Amino acid sequence: MDKNIPYKHIFPLNLPENFDKRNKKRFSETFVSENLKEIGWETYIPIDDTGIDLIAQKNDSLRFIQVKTREAGEEQNFGFTPRQRDIKTDPRFFFFLYSDHTNDFIIISIYDFLKIVNENSKEPYFSSPTFKQGNGKINAFRYKNGSWFYNKYNIDDYVNEKGILKMENKELDLNLNYYCEEIAKLKYQLLKEITYGNTFNEYKDTIIKINDAKKLDRAVWIQNVLRSRQEEKKIIKRLDKKLKDSIKKYWYISPILMEWLNEQ
Repeated sequence: MDKNIPYKHIFPLNLPENFDKRNKKRFSETFVSENLKEIGWETYIPIDDTGIDLIAQKNDSLRFIQVKTREAGEEQNFGFTPRQRDIKTDPRFFFFLYSDHTNDFIIISIYDFLKIVNENSKEPYFSSPTFKQGNGKINAFRYKNGSWFYNKYNIDDYVNEKGILKMENKELDLNLNYYCEEIAKLKYQLLKEITYGNTFNEYKDTIIKINDAKKLDRAVWIQNVLRSRQEEKKIIKRLDKKLKDSIKKYWYISPILMEWLNEQ
C-alpha cells in the first residue's frame, strides 16, 4: 500500500489546510472520497442524511463513513460531537477524522471506537440527551510528539495506511453478526443510563427516576423485544420470493433481517 495517504495533491489549487468553515464539510468529504478512489475503492454519496457521509465499496466489502475535519496541531485536541444516531450497530461504520494541520487520517470503526472509549475514559460518554460542550463532547483525541492518542492510549495503529488496513479487514464482513452483537453490548454499557449534563441540570430528579425505572423494566423490555422480533420474522417469512429478492438488492438492511430473508 502507498505510504503517502492522505494524498495532498487531490486539490492542487486548494490544499486541505486552506479549507474554511464555508466549504470545509463539502471539501473534506470529497477529499476522503478521492483518497479512497486512489487505493481502489468506489465511493457514493447517500441520498438521505442518516449520519453517513460516504458509502465505499471494494469488491464485496461495504463501508459506511462519517467524515470530521479539524485543525489539530501539536498539543491540540481533535474535538468532535457524536450524536446518538452516529453510534451505529454495524462494524462496517467508520469515522474518518482528518487533521488538516498534520495531514493525518484517523480511521476507526465504530466497534474499535466504542471499545477504546469504554476502556480509556474516566466518565461515560453518549449518555446525555445532547452532546454539546460539557455534555459529552469528545475532546480526548490529541496529537503529541508525532503520535496520536485517545487520552493516554496510543492510537497510531488507526492512522493513515494502518487505519486503511483495518478498514479493509475482511473479518468485519465474514463475522458481521458477531461484531454487531459485540457493538450492542458496548452500546448498552455506554448508554445504559441517562445523564443530565449541564443543559438538563434542571431535570435532574426526573432523569434519576427514569434511570430507576429502566433498571426495573429491563427484563420486561427484553421479553418485549424478543416477542416483537418473532412477530417480525413471521411477517418476513410470508413475503414472496420476488419481494424478498428486491429488498435484499435495493435496501440497506440489518444482518438479522438478511438472515430471515435467506431462510427457506
